[in-house]
Amino acid sequence: MTDTPQGPPAKAVIFLYRPLVATKARLDWAEFYARQRATEQNLRIGHVIVADHIEAGIQKLHNALRQMDAAVVITPNLDHVGGSPVVVTKFAELLTVKPAGRFRWAAGEDAARQTRLTLALQPFRYSGIPDGGDA
Repeated sequence: MTDTPQGPPAKAVIFLYRPLVATKARLDWAEFYARQRATEQNLRIGHVIVADHIEAGIQKLHNALRQMDAAVVITPNLDHVGGSPVVVTKFAELLTVKPAGRFRWAAGEDAARQTRLTLALQPFRYSGIPDGGDA
């Protein structure tokens, strides 16, 4: 135990792409699991964005993060952000629920290129969240 005071948890935004969570039940489960991931990482959810179109949703996400002074996005999987973390890591850190992943904020195009290269060299492991209520 330390005597150092701890500040409030960092803020995060949940991002969900509506076509992948088409029913109210799946949307609720996806948000529930994203909130669990936030709790595991000691993050406080400031906003939940449910987007009908990825591009417009990413712009709304970027604006929400700036407005809240937050730097973390949580999403069920990479499919919710178009299949690659690069679109988000240009301006924030990205956490995925399933599989549990962390993609660091890539400051600048060189870092974004490195992220794309790293993903290209990894075996394919990103799949949709299975049906059956896992969100």
